[in-house]
Amino acid sequence: MSHEIRIKPGVLIMERRDGLFIGHISDQLILPDLKFRALLRALHDWQSINCLVERNHDISVREINTLIEQLHAKYFLEKRMLNVLPKEIVISHMNEIGLAIAPLLLEEMFQVSTLDKRLVHLKDVRGAFVRVANQRDSFDNILASQFRELINSGNLKADSKRGSYNAMQPPHLVSGQRESVSESVGSVKSVGGVKSFDSFGIHENSLVLVTTYPEPELLAFLMEHQITHLFVSATALGALIGPLVHPGVSPCFHCIELHRSERDPQWQSVALTLFSDRMEQVPMANAHLTSALTAEFIRSLAVNTRILEHVGRTSAFSLQSATSDTGWGIREEGHTWSFHPECSCHWKGALSTRAQ
Repeated sequence: MSHEIRIKPGVLIMERRDGLFIGHISDQLILPDLKFRALLRALHDWQSINCLVERNHDISVREINTLIEQLHAKYFLEKRMLNVLPKEIVISHMNEIGLAIAPLLLEEMFQVSTLDKRLVHLKDVRGAFVRVANQRDSFDNILASQFRELINSGNLKADSKRGSYNAMQPPHLVSGQRESVSESVGSVKSVGGVKSFDSFGIHENSLVLVTTYPEPELLAFLMEHQITHLFVSATALGALIGPLVHPGVSPCFHCIELHRSERDPQWQSVALTLFSDRMEQVPMANAHLTSALTAEFIRSLAVNTRILEHVGRTSAFSLQSATSDTGWGIREEGHTWSFHPECSCHWKGALSTRAQ
């Protein structure tokens, strides 16, 4: 599959006496030869390797490949596969994570919607996304308003090459063609903060972000309609990303809960507390950490890279406080889960979230 590359936004490219400077405060690369100037300027936008070779006749293919390897080694480049970007991201709950990540996704030109049909209350006014003036408005209207503001400000990262959906259901993970789930789901009437799924169409090309400890009805809905979903949550310790679930193809949320119950016989009491407290507020710093990590995760899915690394995997990012004995910094711990034999999510013909 063909791909394009570009220099990450924010990486400096400057001409100095000793050559071309590429980088930032934390890391740099100096190229003594100024002949790479036009090529680097072109890499401010997405380019294929073939285009770079065709437009830079004074530079050999070997030199171009060497430069690209150097830039990759410094993490100055990002890559995307062509025609694989998703059409829509659906946010389950507009809590601190939902509010923080929505503007990031909108700026990247994703279509963003929400299952959360609650009206805004004063307690929701946290951060810059929701204002006091939005009280009694709906999150849907706020998303639309935010999108209009981004258009007017010129901050949308428009891209004429945005193609058809493919990344959220990669060929090596597909177990049959999914049917469209755009029809309304009348059987779900009340799911905690999510009042109703009635008349809400989730397209087959959507990725649902579950931004809190999930309600059983929401899990059943996602599994029954084979909707790809990603669990993200902010905790008092930091952020929890994963698992990414392809129903029937990768371990589901209930698989992981069963594994945890085997390790800890009292886990269900913990799970009940997590569920009861799912709409409690968390520190905004942790919510923004979670949203930043999630946005980068989605971008990596959108360019169809490193997908298998995240299927069935949970990653906990601990935001260590500078005021604690542990010192300041971010620590990651990850775990890859397998299907649980007692969960029916991988049984042929069944996609339940509960053991049968």
